[in-house]
Amino acid sequence: MSDNNAEDKFDSFLGALAQAMGCGKLAPEKDGRVLFGIDGSMGVIIERGEAEDLGRDAAIVSILIGRPDLDDAGLLGELLMGNYMWAASGEGTLAIDRDTGILVIHKAFDLAALPSELVDIFASMVSAARYWQPRLEHAGVQDGGVPAEAMDIRV
Repeated sequence: MSDNNAEDKFDSFLGALAQAMGCGKLAPEKDGRVLFGIDGSMGVIIERGEAEDLGRDAAIVSILIGRPDLDDAGLLGELLMGNYMWAASGEGTLAIDRDTGILVIHKAFDLAALPSELVDIFASMVSAARYWQPRLEHAGVQDGGVPAEAMDIRV
């Protein structure tokens, strides 16, 4: 896939996502990442990259949910079960970031798919994030890598 074609597909995905959310244009920052917030307490990071399992360009999407209590074995077990067959992860993968301790749902979106299909997957991930956030000890990710000014978008 040519780099320009991948960039066009990435831009098409961002355009479809912005339209679905009813917000202004989503565009990468200087570092190449697209940053915005959901519900004023969860952050989203989208960047273009290559997904090794796809073998081609992808949009790498991460939804930062909040901090789980790492001593709550029951919750951690439920998070693991939520990953099984993507039962409670919205087709993404639930993980806890090693550096920040933030629960994240992430997925490599195949840019060869139709933008509307990618928006549907994103919506599933948001639904899963909304399911998990109230169950976390420290909901919200104000210090999780998404600037406060980017947290204003509500979907």
